[in-house]
Amino acid sequence: MKTLFAKTVRSNWGFFLLACGLIVGPRLNAGGNSPAKVMNVDFGPLTGPSQKAGPAATGQTSADFWNYYSRDNGNGGYRTSGGLANMKWADGKVSDVGLSVANAPGCWGNGAADPMYNYYLYPLGPGNLTVVVTNLPPGAYDFYLYGHGDHDNQNGVYQLSSGDQDEGTQSTAATGTGWKSPTWQVGQQYVVFPNVPVARHEPVTITALRSPGGVALISGMQIAQTSAGVFSPVLLLAVIFVLLAAILLGWLWRGKRAHGPATRVAG
Repeated sequence: MKTLFAKTVRSNWGFFLLACGLIVGPRLNAGGNSPAKVMNVDFGPLTGPSQKAGPAATGQTSADFWNYYSRDNGNGGYRTSGGLANMKWADGKVSDVGLSVANAPGCWGNGAADPMYNYYLYPLGPGNLTVVVTNLPPGAYDFYLYGHGDHDNQNGVYQLSSGDQDEGTQSTAATGTGWKSPTWQVGQQYVVFPNVPVARHEPVTITALRSPGGVALISGMQIAQTSAGVFSPVLLLAVIFVLLAAILLGWLWRGKRAHGPATRVAG
């Protein structure tokens, strides 16, 4: 039986590799100029919804949806912490992804034309600002973080960790006026933490640290999936199904070749 199985797999390896490539390939390369999945978050005042639509430094279409987190509590006051549940992807589909924000009751504008980038949240007292993303599907993601104050030295300084893994610290421009440009430039208005691995049930924590200008702040965030987790039960079942289908197709193909076309006998 083992010999027959091994012979069958060897005989059908072409079918098997092609089918697996069609399933696994798109999951391993979900990124590119237009990521397969993008989640956008706009941080600002008032009750929303976000005035931002479409892409920022990344995105999918001109109608991309932006989730909105407001520091306002709806009763004329400011909330120090809060969150969002079941955030939507850029295409409007509801997800299980959640967001929590801490130490962000302050809000100010920097004069930018982009409605997401114009406003930023910050602490009114000591300490840093934190954003925690939960329930992201397992995979790898690019995290785009936007933020700059209304002075040249009030840049955004961000530390990111996925679970217990520290992904380092990056900052937007601390000098010059490039942060005012309407053209998105990495290191000016935003930073990117590329290919951050996210395991199942592991949170991603963004800490906005205080800049040389003394402000910890954030304006917006984009989460772009670069690859999906390939070792999932659904994918495993799909690969098994494809293997069986490839074996069946191989048997049929070889059987057809063995018998050849029907031959007519002249009467």
